[in-house]
Amino acid sequence: MSKALLYASNFRPEEDLHKELLEGVERIALAVGSTLGPRGCNVIIDRAGEVPQVTKDGVTVARNIQLTNPVHNSAVKMIQAVARATVEEAGDGTTTATVLAHAILKAGIDRVRAGEGAVALQRSIQLAVNLVSQSIRAMAEKPTDEQIAQVATIATNGNEAFGALMLEAVKNVGRDALYTIDDAEKPQMSLELRKGFHFDQGFLWPEFITDREHGLAILENPYILITERQLSQGIGNSPTLHDPGPLLSFCAGLNDRGDVRERDQHPLLVVADDVLVGSDAAQSFLINHAQKKLQICIVRAPGYGDLKRAVLSDLAMATGGRVLTMDGGDMLSRWVTDRKGNWTDQNLGSCARVVVSNRRTILEGCPGDRADKDLVARFAAGLREQAPSHPDPQTREYMLQRAARLDGYVAVLKMGAQTETEAKALRDSAEDAVLAVRCAVAEGIVPGGGLALFLLSHQLRNTIPDMPVHLQQGAQIVADAMCAPLRLIASNAGAIADDVEMQLGEYYNGFAERGIAPGPGERTGFNAATGNFEDLMNAGIVDPSKVVRVALEKAASIAALMLTTSCLIYFDPEANKQQPIIQLPPLQQGVPRG
Repeated sequence: MSKALLYASNFRPEEDLHKELLEGVERIALAVGSTLGPRGCNVIIDRAGEVPQVTKDGVTVARNIQLTNPVHNSAVKMIQAVARATVEEAGDGTTTATVLAHAILKAGIDRVRAGEGAVALQRSIQLAVNLVSQSIRAMAEKPTDEQIAQVATIATNGNEAFGALMLEAVKNVGRDALYTIDDAEKPQMSLELRKGFHFDQGFLWPEFITDREHGLAILENPYILITERQLSQGIGNSPTLHDPGPLLSFCAGLNDRGDVRERDQHPLLVVADDVLVGSDAAQSFLINHAQKKLQICIVRAPGYGDLKRAVLSDLAMATGGRVLTMDGGDMLSRWVTDRKGNWTDQNLGSCARVVVSNRRTILEGCPGDRADKDLVARFAAGLREQAPSHPDPQTREYMLQRAARLDGYVAVLKMGAQTETEAKALRDSAEDAVLAVRCAVAEGIVPGGGLALFLLSHQLRNTIPDMPVHLQQGAQIVADAMCAPLRLIASNAGAIADDVEMQLGEYYNGFAERGIAPGPGERTGFNAATGNFEDLMNAGIVDPSKVVRVALEKAASIAALMLTTSCLIYFDPEANKQQPIIQLPPLQQGVPRG
Protein backbone atom coordinates (compact mmCIF):
# COMPACT_ATOMS: atom_id res chain seq x y z
CA MET A 1 0.00 0.00 0.00
CA SER A 2 1.44 3.38 -0.99
CA LYS A 3 1.63 6.27 1.45
CA ALA A 4 1.45 10.01 1.12
CA LEU A 5 4.73 11.90 1.46
CA LEU A 6 4.88 15.57 2.26
CA TYR A 7 7.33 17.76 0.36
CA ALA A 8 7.40 21.20 1.93
CA SER A 9 9.99 23.82 1.05
CA ASN A 10 9.39 25.49 4.43
CA PHE A 11 10.58 22.33 6.16
CA ARG A 12 13.61 21.71 3.92
CA PRO A 13 14.73 25.10 2.55
CA GLU A 14 17.70 23.56 0.77
CA GLU A 15 15.27 21.60 -1.40
CA ASP A 16 13.30 24.49 -2.89
CA LEU A 17 9.93 23.23 -4.16
CA HIS A 18 9.67 26.02 -6.74
CA LYS A 19 13.08 25.07 -8.08
CA GLU A 20 12.03 21.43 -8.42
CA LEU A 21 8.75 22.33 -10.12
CA LEU A 22 10.55 24.65 -12.53
CA GLU A 23 12.99 21.88 -13.47
CA GLY A 24 10.08 19.62 -14.34
CA VAL A 25 8.44 22.33 -16.43
CA GLU A 26 11.75 23.07 -18.18
CA ARG A 27 12.10 19.45 -19.22
CA ILE A 28 8.69 19.21 -20.85
CA ALA A 29 9.08 22.69 -22.36
CA LEU A 30 12.40 21.66 -23.92
CA ALA A 31 10.89 18.57 -25.54
CA VAL A 32 7.65 20.20 -26.68
CA GLY A 33 9.26 23.52 -27.62
CA SER A 34 11.68 21.83 -30.02
CA THR A 35 8.72 21.24 -32.38
CA LEU A 36 7.60 24.91 -32.56
CA GLY A 37 7.61 26.69 -35.89
CA PRO A 38 8.16 25.61 -39.51
CA ARG A 39 11.75 24.64 -38.75
CA GLY A 40 10.89 22.80 -35.55
CA CYS A 41 12.16 19.23 -35.20
CA ASN A 42 10.36 15.91 -34.92
CA VAL A 43 10.25 13.92 -31.71
CA ILE A 44 10.50 10.13 -31.56
CA ILE A 45 8.19 8.48 -29.04
CA ASP A 46 9.19 4.90 -28.25
CA ARG A 47 6.53 2.89 -26.45
CA ALA A 48 7.18 -0.62 -25.23
CA GLY A 49 5.94 -3.23 -27.72
CA GLU A 50 4.97 -0.64 -30.36
CA VAL A 51 6.57 0.88 -33.42
CA PRO A 52 8.18 4.21 -32.44
CA GLN A 53 6.05 7.19 -33.37
CA VAL A 54 7.61 10.19 -35.09
CA THR A 55 5.61 13.36 -34.51
CA LYS A 56 5.77 17.13 -34.44
CA ASP A 57 2.47 17.51 -32.63
CA GLY A 58 2.98 19.32 -29.34
CA VAL A 59 0.13 17.72 -27.41
CA THR A 60 1.23 14.22 -28.50
CA VAL A 61 4.75 14.89 -27.27
CA ALA A 62 3.49 16.39 -24.01
CA ARG A 63 1.14 13.57 -23.06
CA ASN A 64 3.86 10.93 -23.52
CA ILE A 65 6.34 12.48 -21.09
CA GLN A 66 6.74 10.91 -17.67
CA LEU A 67 9.62 11.63 -15.27
CA THR A 68 10.93 9.45 -12.45
CA ASN A 69 11.34 12.32 -10.00
CA PRO A 70 7.89 12.68 -8.37
CA VAL A 71 8.14 16.47 -7.98
CA HIS A 72 9.28 16.92 -11.58
CA ASN A 73 6.54 14.58 -12.76
CA SER A 74 3.88 16.54 -10.85
CA ALA A 75 4.95 19.66 -12.72
CA VAL A 76 4.81 17.72 -16.01
CA LYS A 77 1.27 16.57 -15.27
CA MET A 78 0.16 20.14 -14.67
CA ILE A 79 1.62 21.26 -18.00
CA GLN A 80 0.01 18.25 -19.68
CA ALA A 81 -3.32 19.46 -18.31
CA VAL A 82 -2.64 22.87 -19.88
CA ALA A 83 -1.84 21.28 -23.24
CA ARG A 84 -4.92 19.06 -23.10
CA ALA A 85 -7.24 21.93 -22.13
CA THR A 86 -5.80 24.14 -24.88
CA VAL A 87 -6.23 21.59 -27.66
CA GLU A 88 -9.74 20.64 -26.49
CA GLU A 89 -10.88 24.26 -26.60
CA ALA A 90 -8.88 25.63 -29.53
CA GLY A 91 -7.50 22.64 -31.47
CA ASP A 92 -3.96 24.01 -31.59
CA GLY A 93 -1.55 26.12 -29.56
CA THR A 94 -0.38 23.42 -27.13
CA THR A 95 3.30 24.12 -27.79
CA THR A 96 2.77 27.86 -27.42
CA ALA A 97 0.91 27.30 -24.15
CA THR A 98 3.76 25.14 -22.81
CA VAL A 99 6.40 27.71 -23.77
CA LEU A 100 4.38 30.55 -22.23
CA ALA A 101 3.77 28.62 -19.00
CA HIS A 102 7.50 27.98 -18.63
CA ALA A 103 8.39 31.62 -19.26
CA ILE A 104 5.78 32.96 -16.82
CA LEU A 105 6.72 30.46 -14.10
CA LYS A 106 10.45 31.12 -14.43
CA ALA A 107 10.07 34.90 -14.22
CA GLY A 108 7.50 34.60 -11.44
CA ILE A 109 9.76 32.45 -9.28
CA ASP A 110 12.53 35.04 -9.61
CA ARG A 111 10.10 37.71 -8.36
CA VAL A 112 8.96 35.57 -5.43
CA ARG A 113 12.56 34.92 -4.42
CA ALA A 114 13.16 38.66 -4.54
CA GLY A 115 10.42 39.13 -1.95
CA GLU A 116 7.30 39.67 -4.04
CA GLY A 117 4.13 38.15 -2.56
CA ALA A 118 3.06 35.06 -4.52
CA VAL A 119 -0.69 35.61 -4.14
CA ALA A 120 -0.49 39.27 -5.15
CA LEU A 121 1.70 38.29 -8.10
CA GLN A 122 -0.83 35.68 -9.18
CA ARG A 123 -3.61 38.27 -9.21
CA SER A 124 -1.59 40.83 -11.14
CA ILE A 125 -0.61 38.22 -13.74
CA GLN A 126 -4.26 37.29 -14.23
CA LEU A 127 -5.34 40.91 -14.61
CA ALA A 128 -2.60 41.51 -17.19
CA VAL A 129 -3.67 38.43 -19.15
CA ASN A 130 -7.27 39.65 -19.13
CA LEU A 131 -6.15 42.93 -20.72
CA VAL A 132 -4.15 41.10 -23.39
CA SER A 133 -7.06 38.75 -24.14
CA GLN A 134 -9.27 41.74 -24.91
CA SER A 135 -6.54 43.12 -27.20
CA ILE A 136 -6.25 39.79 -29.03
CA ARG A 137 -9.97 39.86 -29.77
CA ALA A 138 -9.69 43.44 -31.01
CA MET A 139 -6.71 42.59 -33.26
CA ALA A 140 -8.50 39.69 -35.00
CA GLU A 141 -9.50 39.97 -38.65
CA LYS A 142 -12.10 38.00 -40.57
CA PRO A 143 -10.27 35.33 -42.61
CA THR A 144 -10.61 34.68 -46.32
CA ASP A 145 -11.14 31.14 -47.59
CA GLU A 146 -7.46 30.95 -48.50
CA GLN A 147 -6.44 32.05 -45.01
CA ILE A 148 -8.70 29.41 -43.48
CA ALA A 149 -6.88 26.82 -45.58
CA GLN A 150 -3.57 28.27 -44.38
CA VAL A 151 -4.71 27.84 -40.77
CA ALA A 152 -5.27 24.15 -41.55
CA THR A 153 -1.83 23.90 -43.17
CA ILE A 154 -0.09 25.40 -40.14
CA ALA A 155 -2.12 23.27 -37.69
CA THR A 156 -0.96 20.14 -39.54
CA ASN A 157 2.69 21.23 -39.30
CA GLY A 158 2.94 22.58 -42.83
CA ASN A 159 0.94 19.89 -44.65
CA GLU A 160 0.00 21.86 -47.77
CA ALA A 161 -1.96 18.93 -49.23
CA PHE A 162 -4.31 19.00 -46.26
CA GLY A 163 -4.59 22.77 -46.56
CA ALA A 164 -5.61 22.38 -50.22
CA LEU A 165 -8.18 19.75 -49.23
CA MET A 166 -9.62 22.08 -46.60
CA LEU A 167 -9.80 24.91 -49.13
CA GLU A 168 -11.77 22.61 -51.46
CA ALA A 169 -14.13 21.72 -48.62
CA VAL A 170 -14.66 25.37 -47.65
CA LYS A 171 -15.49 26.34 -51.23
CA ASN A 172 -17.92 23.43 -51.61
CA VAL A 173 -19.83 23.50 -48.33
CA GLY A 174 -18.93 26.85 -46.78
CA ARG A 175 -16.82 27.80 -43.79
CA ASP A 176 -19.61 27.11 -41.28
CA ALA A 177 -20.13 23.51 -42.41
CA LEU A 178 -19.42 20.43 -40.33
CA TYR A 179 -16.16 18.57 -40.84
CA THR A 180 -15.40 15.01 -39.76
CA ILE A 181 -12.35 12.78 -40.18
CA ASP A 182 -12.47 9.23 -41.51
CA ASP A 183 -9.93 6.64 -42.61
CA ALA A 184 -9.33 6.25 -46.35
CA GLU A 185 -8.94 2.91 -48.07
CA LYS A 186 -6.13 4.25 -50.29
CA PRO A 187 -2.91 6.00 -49.19
CA GLN A 188 -4.14 9.45 -50.10
CA MET A 189 -6.39 12.22 -48.82
CA SER A 190 -9.81 12.87 -50.31
CA LEU A 191 -13.01 14.80 -49.68
CA GLU A 192 -16.52 13.38 -49.59
CA LEU A 193 -19.64 15.52 -49.15
CA ARG A 194 -22.66 14.03 -47.40
CA LYS A 195 -26.04 15.42 -46.41
CA GLY A 196 -25.85 15.80 -42.68
CA PHE A 197 -27.54 16.81 -39.46
CA HIS A 198 -26.04 17.76 -36.12
CA PHE A 199 -26.97 18.92 -32.63
CA ASP A 200 -25.06 19.84 -29.50
CA GLN A 201 -25.52 16.82 -27.27
CA GLY A 202 -23.05 13.99 -26.77
CA PHE A 203 -23.20 10.39 -25.57
CA LEU A 204 -24.97 9.86 -22.27
CA TRP A 205 -22.28 7.57 -20.82
CA PRO A 206 -18.63 6.98 -21.81
CA GLU A 207 -19.30 3.24 -21.99
CA PHE A 208 -20.63 3.83 -25.51
CA ILE A 209 -17.25 5.03 -26.82
CA THR A 210 -15.91 2.85 -29.64
CA ASP A 211 -12.82 4.89 -30.53
CA ARG A 212 -11.02 5.14 -27.20
CA GLU A 213 -8.07 7.11 -28.52
CA HIS A 214 -10.23 9.96 -29.81
CA GLY A 215 -13.09 9.59 -27.33
CA LEU A 216 -15.77 9.01 -29.98
CA ALA A 217 -18.71 6.68 -30.50
CA ILE A 218 -18.86 5.86 -34.22
CA LEU A 219 -21.79 3.91 -35.68
CA GLU A 220 -21.90 2.74 -39.29
CA ASN A 221 -25.32 2.46 -40.99
CA PRO A 222 -27.29 2.66 -37.76
CA TYR A 223 -30.98 2.60 -37.04
CA ILE A 224 -32.15 5.65 -35.08
CA LEU A 225 -34.84 5.66 -32.39
CA ILE A 226 -36.15 9.21 -31.88
CA THR A 227 -38.34 9.81 -28.85
CA GLU A 228 -39.28 12.63 -26.50
CA ARG A 229 -40.03 10.10 -23.81
CA GLN A 230 -37.92 9.15 -20.82
CA LEU A 231 -36.90 5.52 -21.09
CA SER A 232 -36.85 3.65 -17.79
CA GLN A 233 -38.50 0.25 -18.28
CA GLY A 234 -36.12 -2.51 -19.30
CA ILE A 235 -36.47 -6.14 -20.31
CA GLY A 236 -38.21 -8.21 -17.67
CA ASN A 237 -39.81 -11.59 -17.24
CA SER A 238 -43.16 -9.99 -18.04
CA PRO A 239 -42.67 -7.75 -21.08
CA THR A 240 -44.51 -4.43 -20.98
CA LEU A 241 -45.57 -1.94 -23.61
CA HIS A 242 -42.41 0.08 -22.81
CA ASP A 243 -40.07 -2.89 -23.16
CA PRO A 244 -37.07 -2.15 -25.49
CA GLY A 245 -36.53 -5.87 -26.06
CA PRO A 246 -38.25 -6.06 -29.49
CA LEU A 247 -36.28 -3.00 -30.64
CA LEU A 248 -32.97 -4.58 -29.61
CA SER A 249 -33.86 -7.88 -31.26
CA PHE A 250 -34.84 -6.15 -34.49
CA CYS A 251 -31.61 -4.12 -34.69
CA ALA A 252 -29.61 -7.27 -33.92
CA GLY A 253 -31.25 -8.98 -36.91
CA LEU A 254 -32.96 -11.64 -34.80
CA ASN A 255 -36.38 -13.21 -35.26
CA ASP A 256 -39.33 -12.37 -33.03
CA ARG A 257 -38.22 -15.01 -30.51
CA GLY A 258 -34.73 -13.55 -30.35
CA ASP A 259 -32.88 -16.83 -31.00
CA VAL A 260 -32.21 -16.91 -34.78
CA ARG A 261 -30.50 -14.24 -36.88
CA GLU A 262 -32.40 -13.65 -40.09
CA ARG A 263 -31.22 -10.17 -41.21
CA ASP A 264 -28.12 -7.99 -41.18
CA GLN A 265 -27.36 -6.38 -37.86
CA HIS A 266 -27.46 -2.58 -37.55
CA PRO A 267 -26.10 -0.43 -34.68
CA LEU A 268 -28.67 1.58 -32.72
CA LEU A 269 -28.60 5.29 -31.95
CA VAL A 270 -31.17 6.32 -29.33
CA VAL A 271 -32.11 10.00 -29.11
CA ALA A 272 -34.36 10.26 -26.07
CA ASP A 273 -35.43 12.77 -23.47
CA ASP A 274 -33.43 10.77 -20.95
CA VAL A 275 -32.60 7.28 -19.79
CA LEU A 276 -32.65 7.04 -16.02
CA VAL A 277 -29.31 5.99 -14.56
CA GLY A 278 -29.65 2.61 -12.85
CA SER A 279 -33.01 1.89 -14.45
CA ASP A 280 -33.89 -1.35 -16.17
CA ALA A 281 -33.69 0.36 -19.55
CA ALA A 282 -30.19 1.67 -18.84
CA GLN A 283 -29.04 -1.81 -17.81
CA SER A 284 -30.59 -3.36 -20.92
CA PHE A 285 -28.80 -0.98 -23.28
CA LEU A 286 -25.47 -1.09 -21.45
CA ILE A 287 -25.37 -4.87 -21.06
CA ASN A 288 -26.16 -5.50 -24.72
CA HIS A 289 -23.50 -3.00 -25.75
CA ALA A 290 -20.87 -4.29 -23.29
CA GLN A 291 -21.43 -7.90 -24.34
CA LYS A 292 -21.08 -6.82 -27.98
CA LYS A 293 -24.49 -8.21 -28.82
CA LEU A 294 -25.39 -4.87 -30.35
CA GLN A 295 -23.50 -1.60 -30.78
CA ILE A 296 -25.55 1.11 -29.07
CA CYS A 297 -25.19 4.79 -28.28
CA ILE A 298 -27.68 6.89 -26.34
CA VAL A 299 -27.85 10.66 -26.72
CA ARG A 300 -30.04 13.01 -24.74
CA ALA A 301 -32.44 15.02 -26.91
CA PRO A 302 -31.26 18.65 -27.25
CA GLY A 303 -33.19 21.69 -26.08
CA TYR A 304 -36.24 22.11 -23.87
CA GLY A 305 -40.00 22.16 -24.38
CA ASP A 306 -41.14 23.22 -27.84
CA LEU A 307 -37.56 23.70 -29.01
CA LYS A 308 -36.81 20.07 -28.19
CA ARG A 309 -39.85 18.90 -30.11
CA ALA A 310 -38.79 20.99 -33.12
CA VAL A 311 -35.29 19.50 -33.19
CA LEU A 312 -36.60 15.94 -32.86
CA SER A 313 -39.10 16.57 -35.63
CA ASP A 314 -36.34 17.93 -37.88
CA LEU A 315 -34.15 14.94 -37.06
CA ALA A 316 -36.95 12.52 -37.95
CA MET A 317 -37.52 14.34 -41.23
CA ALA A 318 -33.81 14.28 -42.12
CA THR A 319 -33.36 10.58 -41.30
CA GLY A 320 -36.68 9.26 -42.62
CA GLY A 321 -38.03 8.20 -39.24
CA ARG A 322 -40.81 9.17 -36.83
CA VAL A 323 -40.84 10.67 -33.35
CA LEU A 324 -42.17 8.47 -30.56
CA THR A 325 -44.10 11.22 -28.77
CA MET A 326 -45.37 11.58 -25.21
CA ASP A 327 -49.00 12.14 -26.11
CA GLY A 328 -49.42 9.53 -28.85
CA GLY A 329 -50.80 6.05 -28.39
CA ASP A 330 -47.68 4.36 -29.78
CA MET A 331 -45.67 2.02 -27.60
CA LEU A 332 -41.94 1.30 -27.71
CA SER A 333 -42.47 -2.45 -27.75
CA ARG A 334 -44.53 -2.11 -30.97
CA TRP A 335 -42.32 0.51 -32.65
CA VAL A 336 -40.62 -2.06 -34.91
CA THR A 337 -43.69 -4.11 -35.85
CA ASP A 338 -46.59 -3.40 -38.15
CA ARG A 339 -50.27 -4.09 -37.43
CA LYS A 340 -49.84 -7.71 -38.42
CA GLY A 341 -46.93 -8.18 -36.05
CA ASN A 342 -44.26 -8.31 -38.77
CA TRP A 343 -40.87 -6.61 -38.34
CA THR A 344 -40.60 -3.16 -39.95
CA ASP A 345 -38.12 -0.28 -39.87
CA GLN A 346 -40.64 2.33 -41.06
CA ASN A 347 -40.59 4.19 -37.74
CA LEU A 348 -36.80 4.20 -37.34
CA GLY A 349 -34.49 6.76 -38.87
CA SER A 350 -31.25 5.83 -40.62
CA CYS A 351 -28.06 7.38 -41.99
CA ALA A 352 -24.69 6.32 -43.34
CA ARG A 353 -22.63 7.15 -40.26
CA VAL A 354 -22.92 8.75 -36.84
CA VAL A 355 -20.02 10.36 -34.97
CA VAL A 356 -20.76 11.17 -31.32
CA SER A 357 -18.39 13.00 -28.99
CA ASN A 358 -19.01 14.06 -25.41
CA ARG A 359 -20.49 17.34 -26.70
CA ARG A 360 -21.86 16.87 -30.21
CA THR A 361 -23.65 14.37 -32.45
CA ILE A 362 -23.07 14.45 -36.22
CA LEU A 363 -25.13 12.33 -38.61
CA GLU A 364 -23.71 11.81 -42.10
CA GLY A 365 -25.57 10.67 -45.20
CA CYS A 366 -29.11 11.41 -44.04
CA PRO A 367 -31.62 10.07 -46.62
CA GLY A 368 -34.48 12.50 -45.97
CA ASP A 369 -38.17 11.66 -45.98
CA ARG A 370 -38.91 8.22 -47.45
CA ALA A 371 -41.97 9.26 -49.44
CA ASP A 372 -40.91 12.76 -50.49
CA LYS A 373 -37.19 13.31 -51.06
CA ASP A 374 -37.67 17.06 -51.56
CA LEU A 375 -39.57 17.55 -48.32
CA VAL A 376 -36.50 18.56 -46.28
CA ALA A 377 -35.40 21.18 -48.82
CA ARG A 378 -38.90 22.65 -49.09
CA PHE A 379 -39.33 22.77 -45.33
CA ALA A 380 -35.94 24.49 -44.86
CA ALA A 381 -36.81 27.01 -47.56
CA GLY A 382 -40.12 27.67 -45.81
CA LEU A 383 -38.37 28.37 -42.51
CA ARG A 384 -36.06 30.88 -44.21
CA GLU A 385 -39.00 32.56 -45.89
CA GLN A 386 -41.07 32.83 -42.69
CA ALA A 387 -38.24 33.87 -40.34
CA PRO A 388 -37.99 37.59 -41.30
CA SER A 389 -41.67 38.19 -40.59
CA HIS A 390 -41.65 36.65 -37.10
CA PRO A 391 -41.93 39.32 -34.37
CA ASP A 392 -39.56 37.61 -31.89
CA PRO A 393 -35.83 38.08 -32.75
CA GLN A 394 -34.81 34.96 -30.84
CA THR A 395 -37.36 32.84 -32.68
CA ARG A 396 -36.22 34.28 -36.02
CA GLU A 397 -32.63 33.26 -35.24
CA TYR A 398 -33.71 29.79 -34.21
CA MET A 399 -35.74 29.29 -37.39
CA LEU A 400 -32.69 30.18 -39.48
CA GLN A 401 -30.58 27.76 -37.43
CA ARG A 402 -33.10 24.98 -38.06
CA ALA A 403 -33.04 25.68 -41.80
CA ALA A 404 -29.23 25.64 -41.90
CA ARG A 405 -29.16 22.37 -39.97
CA LEU A 406 -31.70 20.69 -42.25
CA ASP A 407 -30.11 21.43 -45.61
CA GLY A 408 -26.50 21.40 -44.47
CA TYR A 409 -23.68 19.14 -45.59
CA VAL A 410 -20.96 17.29 -43.73
CA ALA A 411 -17.50 17.40 -45.29
CA VAL A 412 -15.85 14.04 -44.61
CA LEU A 413 -12.07 14.40 -44.83
CA LYS A 414 -10.63 10.95 -45.55
CA MET A 415 -7.06 10.44 -44.38
CA GLY A 416 -4.83 7.77 -45.90
CA ALA A 417 -1.08 7.11 -45.81
CA GLN A 418 1.50 4.48 -46.70
CA THR A 419 1.87 3.16 -43.15
CA GLU A 420 -0.42 2.85 -40.15
CA THR A 421 1.89 5.05 -38.06
CA GLU A 422 1.83 7.83 -40.66
CA ALA A 423 -1.95 7.56 -41.06
CA LYS A 424 -2.47 7.83 -37.30
CA ALA A 425 -0.28 10.92 -37.05
CA LEU A 426 -2.05 12.47 -40.05
CA ARG A 427 -5.49 11.84 -38.58
CA ASP A 428 -4.50 13.29 -35.21
CA SER A 429 -3.17 16.48 -36.77
CA ALA A 430 -6.20 16.71 -39.10
CA GLU A 431 -8.58 16.62 -36.13
CA ASP A 432 -6.66 19.43 -34.45
CA ALA A 433 -6.70 21.40 -37.73
CA VAL A 434 -10.48 21.08 -38.08
CA LEU A 435 -10.95 22.51 -34.59
CA ALA A 436 -8.44 25.29 -35.34
CA VAL A 437 -10.41 26.16 -38.48
CA ARG A 438 -13.60 26.42 -36.42
CA CYS A 439 -11.79 28.79 -34.08
CA ALA A 440 -10.60 30.91 -37.00
CA VAL A 441 -14.15 31.15 -38.33
CA ALA A 442 -15.57 31.94 -34.90
CA GLU A 443 -13.13 34.63 -33.68
CA GLY A 444 -10.96 35.57 -36.67
CA ILE A 445 -7.22 35.39 -37.26
CA VAL A 446 -4.11 37.28 -36.16
CA PRO A 447 -0.54 37.32 -37.52
CA GLY A 448 1.27 34.07 -36.78
CA GLY A 449 4.89 33.31 -36.07
CA GLY A 450 4.59 34.68 -32.52
CA LEU A 451 4.12 38.21 -33.91
CA ALA A 452 0.67 38.85 -32.40
CA LEU A 453 1.93 38.19 -28.86
CA PHE A 454 5.10 40.19 -29.58
CA LEU A 455 3.10 43.26 -30.70
CA LEU A 456 0.76 43.03 -27.72
CA SER A 457 3.76 42.60 -25.43
CA HIS A 458 5.03 46.04 -26.50
CA GLN A 459 1.53 47.45 -26.13
CA LEU A 460 1.31 46.07 -22.59
CA ARG A 461 4.74 47.46 -21.68
CA ASN A 462 3.65 50.93 -22.71
CA THR A 463 0.74 50.79 -20.25
CA ILE A 464 2.74 49.51 -17.25
CA PRO A 465 3.85 52.96 -15.99
CA ASP A 466 0.19 54.00 -15.74
CA MET A 467 -0.80 50.92 -13.74
CA PRO A 468 -1.05 50.75 -9.93
CA VAL A 469 2.24 49.67 -8.37
CA HIS A 470 0.85 46.34 -7.16
CA LEU A 471 -0.06 45.34 -10.74
CA GLN A 472 3.17 46.33 -12.47
CA GLN A 473 5.23 43.26 -11.56
CA GLY A 474 2.70 40.79 -12.94
CA ALA A 475 2.21 42.84 -16.10
CA GLN A 476 5.96 42.93 -16.68
CA ILE A 477 6.19 39.14 -16.29
CA VAL A 478 3.40 38.61 -18.83
CA ALA A 479 4.89 41.14 -21.26
CA ASP A 480 8.31 39.45 -21.15
CA ALA A 481 6.84 35.94 -21.47
CA MET A 482 4.81 36.90 -24.55
CA CYS A 483 8.06 37.27 -26.52
CA ALA A 484 9.09 33.67 -25.76
CA PRO A 485 7.22 31.98 -28.68
CA LEU A 486 8.76 34.37 -31.22
CA ARG A 487 12.24 33.82 -29.79
CA LEU A 488 11.87 30.04 -29.81
CA ILE A 489 10.52 29.97 -33.39
CA ALA A 490 13.54 32.01 -34.49
CA SER A 491 15.94 29.82 -32.50
CA ASN A 492 14.49 26.59 -33.96
CA ALA A 493 14.99 28.10 -37.42
CA GLY A 494 18.71 28.64 -36.76
CA ALA A 495 18.44 32.41 -36.25
CA ILE A 496 19.72 34.32 -33.23
CA ALA A 497 16.67 35.03 -31.10
CA ASP A 498 18.12 38.21 -29.57
CA ASP A 499 18.82 39.65 -33.02
CA VAL A 500 15.34 38.86 -34.33
CA GLU A 501 13.66 40.37 -31.28
CA MET A 502 15.92 43.44 -31.44
CA GLN A 503 15.27 44.09 -35.13
CA LEU A 504 11.52 43.80 -34.73
CA GLY A 505 11.64 45.96 -31.61
CA GLU A 506 13.58 48.67 -33.42
CA TYR A 507 11.16 48.51 -36.36
CA TYR A 508 8.04 48.99 -34.26
CA ASN A 509 9.71 51.44 -31.86
CA GLY A 510 10.38 53.59 -34.92
CA PHE A 511 6.67 54.26 -35.18
CA ALA A 512 6.60 55.49 -31.59
CA GLU A 513 9.62 57.72 -32.15
CA ARG A 514 7.83 59.35 -35.08
CA GLY A 515 4.78 59.87 -32.91
CA ILE A 516 2.54 57.51 -34.88
CA ALA A 517 1.04 54.09 -34.25
CA PRO A 518 1.48 51.11 -36.59
CA GLY A 519 -1.41 50.92 -39.01
CA PRO A 520 -3.99 48.11 -38.73
CA GLY A 521 -2.40 46.47 -41.77
CA GLU A 522 1.13 46.61 -40.38
CA ARG A 523 2.02 42.96 -39.81
CA THR A 524 5.75 42.77 -40.52
CA GLY A 525 7.37 39.86 -38.70
CA PHE A 526 10.00 37.14 -38.96
CA ASN A 527 9.20 34.38 -41.44
CA ALA A 528 11.06 31.42 -39.99
CA ALA A 529 10.54 29.35 -43.13
CA THR A 530 12.49 31.80 -45.31
CA GLY A 531 14.50 33.73 -42.73
CA ASN A 532 13.10 37.04 -44.04
CA PHE A 533 11.21 39.90 -42.41
CA GLU A 534 7.95 40.42 -44.27
CA ASP A 535 4.20 40.93 -43.94
CA LEU A 536 3.15 37.66 -42.31
CA MET A 537 -0.52 37.99 -43.20
CA ASN A 538 0.32 38.30 -46.89
CA ALA A 539 2.73 35.38 -46.54
CA GLY A 540 -0.08 33.20 -45.18
CA ILE A 541 1.43 32.92 -41.71
CA VAL A 542 -1.65 33.31 -39.53
CA ASP A 543 -3.07 31.92 -36.29
CA PRO A 544 -6.68 31.74 -35.12
CA SER A 545 -7.03 34.46 -32.51
CA LYS A 546 -8.81 32.01 -30.23
CA VAL A 547 -5.79 29.69 -30.31
CA VAL A 548 -3.45 32.50 -29.26
CA ARG A 549 -5.84 33.75 -26.59
CA VAL A 550 -6.60 30.34 -25.08
CA ALA A 551 -2.91 29.35 -25.05
CA LEU A 552 -2.02 32.49 -23.06
CA GLU A 553 -4.95 32.16 -20.68
CA LYS A 554 -4.33 28.48 -19.88
CA ALA A 555 -0.57 28.97 -19.52
CA ALA A 556 -0.89 31.96 -17.20
CA SER A 557 -3.51 30.21 -15.09
CA ILE A 558 -1.39 27.16 -14.28
CA ALA A 559 1.92 29.05 -13.97
CA ALA A 560 0.46 31.62 -11.57
CA LEU A 561 -1.12 28.79 -9.58
CA MET A 562 2.23 27.03 -9.25
CA LEU A 563 3.76 30.24 -7.89
CA THR A 564 1.44 30.09 -4.87
CA THR A 565 2.46 26.49 -4.08
CA SER A 566 4.59 25.80 -1.00
CA CYS A 567 3.82 22.13 -0.41
CA LEU A 568 3.47 19.01 -2.56
CA ILE A 569 1.92 15.72 -1.46
CA TYR A 570 2.75 12.71 -3.58
CA PHE A 571 2.41 8.94 -3.25
CA ASP A 572 5.45 6.71 -3.09
CA PRO A 573 4.59 3.01 -3.76
CA GLU A 574 8.06 1.93 -2.61
CA ALA A 575 7.67 3.42 0.84
CA ASN A 576 5.29 0.80 2.22
CA LYS A 577 7.93 -1.02 4.30
CA GLN A 578 8.42 1.83 6.74
CA GLN A 579 6.02 3.45 9.09
CA PRO A 580 4.75 6.76 7.74
CA ILE A 581 6.49 9.80 9.14
CA ILE A 582 4.43 12.96 9.13
CA GLN A 583 6.56 16.04 8.62
CA LEU A 584 4.84 19.38 8.82
CA PRO A 585 6.41 22.72 7.94
CA PRO A 586 7.21 24.89 10.96
CA LEU A 587 5.20 28.00 11.62
CA GLN A 588 6.59 31.02 9.81
CA GLN A 589 8.01 33.88 11.82
CA GLY A 590 5.53 36.55 12.71
CA VAL A 591 2.56 34.18 12.72
CA PRO A 592 0.93 33.98 16.19
CA ARG A 593 0.82 30.52 17.69
CA GLY A 594 -2.41 31.03 19.57
